Formats: sequence, C-alpha cells, structure tokens
Amino acid sequence: THLPNRHLFDKLIQNRISSGVSESLLLLINLKGLKVINALHGIEFGDQILTLTGCVLKLYTDEKQDILVASLGGDEFIIWIENSTKLKIETAIVNFDLNNNELLTPDRLGHRLQYRVSGLQFPNDATNLDEMIRKLSIAMNVAREGHLTKLVWFQAGMELKIEREQKLKNYLEKAVNHSNFKIAYQEKVDITSKETVGLEALARWSLPEFGEVSPEEFIPIITNSDLIVPFGKCIFEKVISHIPRLLDLYGKQIKISINISPIFFLYPNFNEYIIHYLMDHKIDPKNLIFEITEDVFLDEIETIQKIVFELRSKGISVSLDDFGKGYSSLHYMQKRQFDELKIDKSFLDDIACSDRNFLLLESICHLADSLGLKTIAEGIENEEQLLRLKQTTCHVVQGYLYSKPQILFD
Repeated sequence: THLPNRHLFDKLIQNRISSGVSESLLLLINLKGLKVINALHGIEFGDQILTLTGCVLKLYTDEKQDILVASLGGDEFIIWIENSTKLKIETAIVNFDLNNNELLTPDRLGHRLQYRVSGLQFPNDATNLDEMIRKLSIAMNVAREGHLTKLVWFQAGMELKIEREQKLKNYLEKAVNHSNFKIAYQEKVDITSKETVGLEALARWSLPEFGEVSPEEFIPIITNSDLIVPFGKCIFEKVISHIPRLLDLYGKQIKISINISPIFFLYPNFNEYIIHYLMDHKIDPKNLIFEITEDVFLDEIETIQKIVFELRSKGISVSLDDFGKGYSSLHYMQKRQFDELKIDKSFLDDIACSDRNFLLLESICHLADSLGLKTIAEGIENEEQLLRLKQTTCHVVQGYLYSKPQILFD
C-alpha cells in the first residue's frame, strides 16, 4: 500500500504525543467484501484494490502535516487527525467517496467499493495504539450492524455490550450442549370459528445472572456463531418430544410450526435427519410446519427447491415467514412451493388506520388464495386490526389479542 504499517504508525504517533499534541481523532476504515473480491477476481486483484485505496488515502493526506495514515494489514486502514472536530470529520466522511476517485472507479472494479468507518478521541477514549485499535474495532462491530456507510464513534456502552455478548455466547454454548432452553407455544386462531388451528414453537432462555434473555438478543449471537445447527437440532428435538402431549391438549389435527434457520436448512442431509428423527419417534410429519424466511432463497435456489419439494412430499408443510419484512418477492410465491404465507407484524401494524396498507394486505391475500396458499396474520394486538382483517380472505391470526406465547411443559 506504500503506507506506514502498524509498527511505524505507533512510532509516528508517539513522536506526535511527545511533541505536545493534546487532543486528536482516530479513524478506522474497513473495506467491505474484500474476501468476496479475492474469491471472484483472485488475491492479486484484491491486493491491487488495497494498493489503490492506499494511494487514494495518501492523496487526501500527503500535503497535510496534521494527518497520518497507515495500513493495519488485511482490509483495514487507520488515520490520525489533529486540529479537527467530530463534526468536521463526520462531514468529511459523508463527502468522501472512494468510488469518485479515478483510481477506484466502479468500472475498473466491476462494482462500487463499500467501506465502514469507526472513530475515537485521543486521549479521552484511549492513550496507546493497542487500546485505540481495540476500541476502534468495538465501534466497527457496531458499524457492521448498520446498512449505510456512516461514521460510528466509540462509546463506553459499546464495550459493555461486547462483554455481555461474549458472556452470553459462553453461556449459550453450555445451554445448547445441555438443552437448557424452554419452548413457549403461541396459538394460531381461526377468527371465524375462534378455534386454535395451530401452534408456533418459540425458544425461551433464562440465566441466574441475566434473568430472561430476549430471543432478539440471543438468536443473533447464535446465528453469528457456530451454534446455529446444534441449536436448531436442540429446539427441533425438544418440540418433537412435546408433540404427543400437544396433540392430547389441542386435538390430533393441530399443526406445530418450527422456525428453521437458513443455515440449518442448508445443512448437509437436513432432510434425512428430519425424516429419520420423526420416524424414530413415531411422529406424523403432517403435524409439522417448517417456517423459513425469504433470505434462505437468496442463494442456492435450486438446492432449496429440492429440499422444500422433498419435505412436502413427506407430508411436512412449509411456510414462508415474515412476508412483507424483507424482499417480499412474488418469485417465491409463483413457484408454488409453500403451504402458507405468514404476513409480518410490521406490515399489519397500520392496517386499521392506513387504507394504503389495508389495500396492500387485501391484494396479498387474494394473490395467496389464487395460488392455493393459506395466509396467517402475525402480531394482531387489537380489535381494530381484527375488524379490518375480517374484510380480507385471511382468517387465521397469531398475536397477543388471542394468546401470548406460553411455556406448557418443563
């Protein structure tokens, strides 16, 4: 990259500090998708991208005595800036675009180069390079959670969040190994007959140290680790053990829905594992619905179609979950691979007060009907929503208006 490395950068910063520099700002720039670039075009091309990025950064900083830029190796660059403010830096980042430089045009690369930026203040946030880089990396993790290229400044709360996540991850490994999860079941209700026609199985987890941990917190930790497949098996097997008692409680025709992660869904021999487990435990596949989200279809579409076809041929129903939250592509619906379509809560929140949202809901229900799909409305919480829903062809709902998820068995 023709830039200082971490060792030289540390020396240069120490010289600045020794000369009496008081307050400064540091930025960490992370190039997004370098592994993909290496895979598509080769490592040599990826190295060329890093070299050209270094050249662009040098162009912006060479003539300025109060700015230092260095390469940390891999896909990261670090910048030391004196005599500036957070506001000025934020404005500069908004205006700065690697793709507008003639060295790094989208035509040359094949697509736009994306990057993330984190920042901190010296000496308020950190006083040595190791500590600076550690805290910049913590802020970078927060930046990765967002979808837009924007600068994320380090805050003390971020460190506590990372520590909590690491603790939870360690506890989750033990919980998966010892099957220390409980299952709550939420009813699906036919709004005409008011009968319970289905149940959705939802994982619940609590710890002495943290109390009840929300699925919105622990599921992403599991998904971003190597735990997702053993967790998926753990929940599936626990639900299967409950099915005989659920059939006694709700009747033999009840269907139990289980959410299946895309990673677990694409696990080698997934179908064989599922079918054999059901046979071994004498469970009728017709009592099961697998709920899968649209992101499972973004890659390996042909493989997915084969898995879904085989599941349905064995009697297991397949539901497209969270419709209206993601891509909501009609392409999946036209393939007629599903038995039901679950409309996401966020799509239904405003149907009582928004004619536009209601018309969209009505159209989706008609379309699903024409394709032979049952529609389920998620997150129905009040009578106003229910009255609107009764004007459509969707007659099965799931939400707090009828039932909250309940843990039925220890």
